[in-house]
Amino acid sequence: GRGDVHMTYNRKVTGRALSTPAAFTIGVCSSIGITLLLSAILAKLISLEKLEWEKIGYGIIVILLIASAIGAKVTCLVLKRRKILCCFLSGGLYWLGLLIIAALFYGGQYSGIGVSGAIILCGCAVVCLQEVRSDCCTKTPAAKGKRRKKHYNPGR
Repeated sequence: GRGDVHMTYNRKVTGRALSTPAAFTIGVCSSIGITLLLSAILAKLISLEKLEWEKIGYGIIVILLIASAIGAKVTCLVLKRRKILCCFLSGGLYWLGLLIIAALFYGGQYSGIGVSGAIILCGCAVVCLQEVRSDCCTKTPAAKGKRRKKHYNPGR
């Protein structure tokens, strides 16, 4: 044998992150729930004639952007690791959920599903950029101290 081989870990285990399937389930369910809620609000606005029927496409775009962004953010908050992967996988699963809903309730009328996928991808990309930026910009004080240059002070 190789003797005693110990693995080292870079991060402390805090036990606060959920399992990966549970995190994706929570994220996708929140996306679909927000889609249903915002769709009901959009339908109510159209029935009260506060919004014209011709503007429904813009409402759907906003719904998809908001729902995909919130679902990706929820998944990242719950999972707490591999944020780029979880953002885009969450969006893909949300898109797949919408595809399954279209197959079940609308007899497989897949008109506009590519455009919906692109809008969902944009919503997830916004969250992904924000998550990556917040990860790279928040360093621990010890890491900030290591980067700081030591200046030579001849007066000492």
